[in-house]
Amino acid sequence: MATVRHLARRTWLSIVDRHVSAEDIFMVREVLTETEFGLWVQMQAVDQRHSIRVFERFTVGLSDATRAECAAVLLHDVGKSIARLGTFARIAATLGLARGVRARSYREHEALGLELARKAEIDPGVLSLMAGGGRQEFVRAFASADNE
Repeated sequence: MATVRHLARRTWLSIVDRHVSAEDIFMVREVLTETEFGLWVQMQAVDQRHSIRVFERFTVGLSDATRAECAAVLLHDVGKSIARLGTFARIAATLGLARGVRARSYREHEALGLELARKAEIDPGVLSLMAGGGRQEFVRAFASADNE
C-alpha cells in the first residue's frame, strides 16, 4: 500500500501540475512503439505526467534499463484510463470510500492495464514486465521510482 506521503504528493501534483510538455511527449514517443504510444495517450494527463516522473526516477536508478523495461514503466498505470476518475474520486477509491464500476476499475487498474496491453498485442517482454516479472534490479528500481 502506498504511503501517506506518496498519496499526498500525488494528490498535490494532480491539482497543481496540469501540463504535459511537448518535450515529454517527444521523449515518450522515442521509447514506446506506435502501439504502446497509442495506449499511453489514452491515459489522463495526470497519469501521463506521473508515468514520466516515474520513468525519469527509474532511469536514474537503473541506467542500463532496456527499452522493454522503460516501456513497462511508462505504461504501468495505463489501466487507470478505463476508470477516468477525477482527483477526489481517486482519493475516495483508494481509501475504499467509493463504490461502483469506475472505482473498482481504478483499484484494479494493474490487471486492467495488462489486459489492455494484451489486447493491443504489445511486445511479450513488456507484458511480462508489466505483470511483475523481470530481473531483481528492474523490480527494485521500478518500485522505488513509483513509490517516491
